Amino acid sequence: MAGSTLQTVSFENPSSSYSHFNILEITNEANARISFSSDIVVTKLFNHHLNDFTISSSDQFPDYDLDGIHDQNDPNPLNAYTCDHKSLKTLYRDLDNDGYGDNSKIMYTCASLEGYVENDDDTDDAIFNDLDSDGLSDYIENITCTDPEDADTDDDGIPDGVEDLNGNGITETGETSPCNADTDGDGIQDGTEAGLTLLTIGPDTDINIFQPDLDPATSTDPLNKDTDGDGWNDGAEDKNLNGMTEPGEKNPTDASSKFEAGDINCDNEMNMVDSILALKLLSGKVVDIHDNKATDMNEDGKIGIEEAVHIINKE
Repeated sequence: MAGSTLQTVSFENPSSSYSHFNILEITNEANARISFSSDIVVTKLFNHHLNDFTISSSDQFPDYDLDGIHDQNDPNPLNAYTCDHKSLKTLYRDLDNDGYGDNSKIMYTCASLEGYVENDDDTDDAIFNDLDSDGLSDYIENITCTDPEDADTDDDGIPDGVEDLNGNGITETGETSPCNADTDGDGIQDGTEAGLTLLTIGPDTDINIFQPDLDPATSTDPLNKDTDGDGWNDGAEDKNLNGMTEPGEKNPTDASSKFEAGDINCDNEMNMVDSILALKLLSGKVVDIHDNKATDMNEDGKIGIEEAVHIINKE
């Protein structure tokens, strides 16, 4: 049997009140479901996609591998489990992927199984539980850093479920962090870099924290601290971090628009202040400057005496 919708199997006047299958193979797509309207006896069952069954208490399914689990609930019916019963997991179907399983849909396995969870508290597995409607399940938000009652936990203007695209609670390649307003660490908020304004954010974003993009026609990359690759971080070029290139600033989307090498404090002047900053860095003091590789004149990975001398010679 195969298909993508519910398969209902019925037999008229089955012999001895049962329909007998020597081999029953189910290849329906996952969640399509199987329903038997007459009592059946099965000798060997292959349920390839672990479809749910609607069966009667008198139906007789096999335990082909003799591991104590009937084949309709066994993801590997030909092989007995290698783990002992203490390690055997009882999992529950999580059809809506909210982290809460249906206690009427049970599977037993030694390892995790996609689409199944150990929690059986779902009262309606057809409903995705998402209190704040941000696209992340309440279950994921309760066990990670996001707030299940705040659609924009870090107030960067981007909903949590948009930042965590696959909804697994982990910030992965290509995703911004829903718990860190500045994922790439360049000083500019993710939403500002993405071109969001007060008109394009949701009601859960705190406007006292969020910095709207004052020039949404342009945007920088929230996953790349140096969008134009000129050696100066986006936040160093857009010094007031508002998304607009203003007098005294450089354009973080244009590699030809940049501060002069040696301008450590990015004030458009290379003078004794920059030389002093270089010496302070050399002595191990912490100073408030941007982390820019273009400041490193001799490309030795640090700011030191060479940069100080270069700056003095340029004055």
